[in-house]
Amino acid sequence: KIALVVGGTRGIGFDVSQKLIEAGCICYITGRNEDDGLTAQSRLGDNCTFIKSDVTDEASVIELFRIINDKHGRLDLAVNNAGVTSRHAPIRDMDFPDWKRVLEINLLGPLLLLKHETNLISKHAGGSIVNVSSCAGLLGVARQSAYSPSKAA
Repeated sequence: KIALVVGGTRGIGFDVSQKLIEAGCICYITGRNEDDGLTAQSRLGDNCTFIKSDVTDEASVIELFRIINDKHGRLDLAVNNAGVTSRHAPIRDMDFPDWKRVLEINLLGPLLLLKHETNLISKHAGGSIVNVSSCAGLLGVARQSAYSPSKAA
């Protein structure tokens, strides 16, 4: 199986990638930081490939799926895990660019990924897509005026 873990270089994404590789998958991981990505790739072993990618940049996302398609012609599983938080502050103290960045990564990023994942997954008889969210989207978190709504959407 060919798997993709977006935001797979550390934390939950790294752990998910590790489990997928242990289950026999060829796993692609993405992130914006090349050093973190190459370190994760080295730790995860030969069945892991890091691709530097930014979920807020459609050209970067298109290139990600071109690489996977050219190499395998399919995608069986995608885990959309990329996400960021904002600084802890009341909404009146938030900078709009920070608020916008959180929404672009946490809300619009998965939508852009879904557009391209479904195109590649639909080339064969099915697959799975998992969008990672947070209980902060259901419960709300004080002083997280950007993060909570980005995860609720």
